[in-house]
Amino acid sequence: MQPPARRTPVGAIVSLLGAIGIIVGTLLPWISAGFMSYTPPLFSSDAGLFFVLGVIVAVVALVWLLGNAGGLRWLCVALGLLGLALAIFEMVRLTSTAPEMVSLGVGLILCAVGGAVAAVGGAIR
Repeated sequence: MQPPARRTPVGAIVSLLGAIGIIVGTLLPWISAGFMSYTPPLFSSDAGLFFVLGVIVAVVALVWLLGNAGGLRWLCVALGLLGLALAIFEMVRLTSTAPEMVSLGVGLILCAVGGAVAAVGGAIR
């Protein structure tokens, strides 16, 4: 008799995609003004915090994908929500201190979306 087939944890894949979004978001521009844009230095600013957060979510999602979830899925929820909250804080901070002609760049938005996706992935069984 064969053992039952192991079901692929869809939540782990979704959380992994969210982690990739957070990591890629740290490398893209956070604010832009016309033809100019600003990408923060990776390890000397808040972008480094997002990068480390994305790597931790990716590692947790990979461990979950390769083995038993245990409490790891709730860690993805917590870290994803933390990433989303930090991204929203940065959005508010940057838009309140920047001149009117400055707009949010795709990188910070991608960090926020990646955090939300990672959290949703952790909530999926």
